[in-house]
Amino acid sequence: MRGLWPPVLLVLLLVMSCGAPLSRVDGPNQAGVSLKVDQVAVDQQAHRLYASNTTMKAVDIYDISVAPAKFEKSIPLGVQPFGIVLAPDLGKLFTGNSDSTVAIIDVAPSSSRTDRLLAKVPTGGKMHADLLDYDPRERKVYVANPDDAFVTAVDAIRNQALQRIDLAKGLQQPRYDAADGMVYITDADSNLLFQVDPRRDALVQKWTLPVTCTPAGLAIDSKRQRAMIGCTAPGLQLALLWDLAHGQLLTQLPQVGDADQLVYDPAVDRYLAGGSSGGSTALAVFAGDPVMFLGSVQTHADSRAVGYDEVHARFYVPTAKLGEGGLIGGPLPTGDAPYPFSWVLTVLFYIVPLVIFGVIVYFYGRRRARERAASGRPMFS
Repeated sequence: MRGLWPPVLLVLLLVMSCGAPLSRVDGPNQAGVSLKVDQVAVDQQAHRLYASNTTMKAVDIYDISVAPAKFEKSIPLGVQPFGIVLAPDLGKLFTGNSDSTVAIIDVAPSSSRTDRLLAKVPTGGKMHADLLDYDPRERKVYVANPDDAFVTAVDAIRNQALQRIDLAKGLQQPRYDAADGMVYITDADSNLLFQVDPRRDALVQKWTLPVTCTPAGLAIDSKRQRAMIGCTAPGLQLALLWDLAHGQLLTQLPQVGDADQLVYDPAVDRYLAGGSSGGSTALAVFAGDPVMFLGSVQTHADSRAVGYDEVHARFYVPTAKLGEGGLIGGPLPTGDAPYPFSWVLTVLFYIVPLVIFGVIVYFYGRRRARERAASGRPMFS
């Protein structure tokens, strides 16, 4: 009997260790090259996901009207795109590029020029333009030039640069806050968080973070005036929760580090952090109120970018395995016990009869063997 239980227990453990399956979405690839996607942006109304493909110098478009998503096409830019953001009210997509320009793409479904490059706006920098965000009230895009130490305000209607705001080297993610109408920008080199007024295109305030964080990713919950900041300091697995209304640290979150892209989705009240956990790239998910860690998904990709499809309740992150391109998608962690007791009972309902059958066969075989041995007959005949 003891010899029967090890394989039975192994089967049970294997079954119970299976989590929700992830889906693979094939996209563009280049043989022998690892795809690098810097950021993604999701248009919930048009059901599209856009990825800044720095490897192939293009914006990749995925159809998320179905689940899992499907790759549609690539829009070649001729330069490497990094940050990417939508202006859904204008039907435009913006990227910050390696030649210090902002590319503007028509993505309005009803436009005769949809999915075409409209313009490239120079920021005046010598180095690359990087991450950006859109202010729908002033209808401006704010793009960070980290090596040139300034942010550029771009007129999203007229497609032209308006104002240069000198700040500091190491600028990372600008984020617009609908609650106070301000733009916030992380700075990795100086461990700072800047506040810029889009009405005047001027610096209002800056805070030195009380933790050596090297801040990068930034996501804002405007309803509660909270921001989650991703730390990228070497050897540090940490994110910070910041009170924007009072300019102070609320708490430290040790479940994710190296978070380049953070997004907050008000439809599900969740923070999604594309970073690392336990030495591997991972997507970490936090509830909005109270802010609490719900779980993470190991993505095993070089890219730390994330998007969320509200209709199908699925996240997507880029895959970056050698010679592969595309996305990995799946449901968000919920924070519930991964294997509810009722689910275990369902498994046992099917396993137990097999175990009983195995026990019967086992003892029947032993009895037959004893009878043959007692009669002097060979064990096998």
